[in-house]
Amino acid sequence: MNRLFVSLTSMFVAASILGIAPAQAGIQDNVADYLFKRNAKKALESYTDNTILKTIDQLVKNIRTLNNDAKKLHADKNEKYLDKTIAAWRATVASFNRSQIFMYGPAAQYDFHKQLSIWPADKILIDNTLDKMSKGLLQLGPAQLRKMTASMRGLNTVKYLLFSKGLKRDIGTIKDTELDYLVAVTDVLQLEAIDFEASWVGTNNLSADKLEIVKKAGLKNWSSYAKEFKNPGEPYSRYLSVSVPLQELIQESTSVIEDILPIIEELATREPLGKLHYWDRIDPYADILNGLKGVENSYLGGIPGSRGTSFSDLVATKDAVLDKRIKIAFAHAQKRIETIRSLENGPQEKRELAVKVAVSECEKLLSRLMVATPLVTADPAVEPFAPYGSNI
Repeated sequence: MNRLFVSLTSMFVAASILGIAPAQAGIQDNVADYLFKRNAKKALESYTDNTILKTIDQLVKNIRTLNNDAKKLHADKNEKYLDKTIAAWRATVASFNRSQIFMYGPAAQYDFHKQLSIWPADKILIDNTLDKMSKGLLQLGPAQLRKMTASMRGLNTVKYLLFSKGLKRDIGTIKDTELDYLVAVTDVLQLEAIDFEASWVGTNNLSADKLEIVKKAGLKNWSSYAKEFKNPGEPYSRYLSVSVPLQELIQESTSVIEDILPIIEELATREPLGKLHYWDRIDPYADILNGLKGVENSYLGGIPGSRGTSFSDLVATKDAVLDKRIKIAFAHAQKRIETIRSLENGPQEKRELAVKVAVSECEKLLSRLMVATPLVTADPAVEPFAPYGSNI
């Protein structure tokens, strides 16, 4: 009797142990999935609030400064205000280049990026318009200019009015009609930038002064795209799972790097300052560095000083070494661009070598980001197949 009891007890204990082990493993997997998905949602929130919205906020601030300085230059044409307007334009271009990482959503659906900085500016149409203005045949205001083709306004049009062959224009050569045009262009830029911000934060969430500008111009009332982006899977969001906005986040970042590569390659044969160069850029080094900084902000979950849970954290969960290598690659790529800048007037052979090294560093960064992408976006916890009708 006792032996039978002992045998039955032993069998029960053994069966229990064998059953508990898989059960515990299943619980651990479920917990890991839950934590990863929770962190992925936090990463989306941080990216939206601390990268997208803060970058747009800075872009709007810089454009409003540009608009104010252009008006001062218009009222009092002198070297001081010309320099201030150019400085504001440079700051605005820097912000715009950092915003290239979110060309999806409103930027893609409503062409906000093209409204702000389409390339190239249509110099023939601009000159024709200026000619009509000088003859008194046309009085150009922001409302009228906004209805014209986007290639007649935006940051590249401002550049055309302020620079000639890559150099600041002589104040004496700038006509009053060109300053009239400049003010109209920056007025429209301000409207487009605030409208762009409204599309992300929601019109009703704009500050009082911006809301007044929007209402006065009769602009469309926007709901918050940021709310949709941060809350995938909710009925009001067009994103069906956490994986989808994460894919947009990283795909746009890699696209920016791909666009930067041919600009770097062109630096090997760039002509001296004062002549036209790749894509008619005034400072290609700053453009490249700000593009890379935008990608870095995207990966690290915000602009410097405002960072939270990030795509980097999600990668580190899967492969900490890869995450560190990506961060190192960001630093190396930016350093290599600075090296090319330092060789602006240096030996051609050294310059060409520096360009090759910079291209290699950026390609290395790109490849590492692409390796990291499926580790995060294809994890079952973030439901990568939800848009296709499956949660497998």
